[in-house]
Amino acid sequence: MGGSVCNEETTIGAVDNPATESILASKDFGNLAIIVNKLRIDKDGFVAIDFTFQNKSTKNAVAIAFYHDPCFVRPCSLRTTLTAANGTKFSGHSDDLQGIQSMRFGVETLTEIEPGGSIQRTAPSHH
Repeated sequence: MGGSVCNEETTIGAVDNPATESILASKDFGNLAIIVNKLRIDKDGFVAIDFTFQNKSTKNAVAIAFYHDPCFVRPCSLRTTLTAANGTKFSGHSDDLQGIQSMRFGVETLTEIEPGGSIQRTAPSHH
């Protein structure tokens, strides 16, 4: 997927540095902190969510990927759903991910985060 994720977009909660700015949402899973930095919506209803994945361990690396539903031909539907206040459901596909991959089995598509490190990635969604 080349070019920008959204054209003529609305940005909610733009954050350049999640360590010093307010954030939209955050959740810790053991040594992994997932921070939602930005939500972008274009005029066609395309949604992109910018995440920071932060390894809180100073000793061990962590590895991450988005989990996708069973499929034999890509793109595979991600096992994630974003639901708007009006009930509209948004979902993503494995080929839409930027800087992170999806997986069903095995570890070959995991993205490693070094101890104390963080990475920023985008996950687009469609309705």
